[in-house]
Amino acid sequence: MSTWTLYVAESGDEWPSGGTSTIPRPQEDLDVGLNTTQQAIQLADGSLGYYTPETKTVKPDLQFTWYMNDEDFKDELEGYIENHDFIKIVTHTGKEYIGRFLNLQSKWLVGESPDEYMITVGFTRMAGSA
Repeated sequence: MSTWTLYVAESGDEWPSGGTSTIPRPQEDLDVGLNTTQQAIQLADGSLGYYTPETKTVKPDLQFTWYMNDEDFKDELEGYIENHDFIKIVTHTGKEYIGRFLNLQSKWLVGESPDEYMITVGFTRMAGSA
């Protein structure tokens, strides 16, 4: 199984020289789109004008999903959320996602043997993220 490298920011928001952990590649596709913050405003003559605030675009949160029978991995992800850790994930292609894990849902797939979980976490992307 291919893995990604995860870094937890140290004091001063510095990244450690070596990865903090490795995580398996998610097993569901990622929506890595981009949203504009522009707003269309109808003008007095009926035409549209556009207002663009200082922050011109935002990147939507990522949803990572894994199917696995490893409760330790789920506990690791919960620890990042509980500690409010600032995270950098480097993919197998070198793309960097910087942000925080915001939430975790874990579904026990009771019909599987051995027992398996569907783990989904939300990751909010911050400045400097791909």
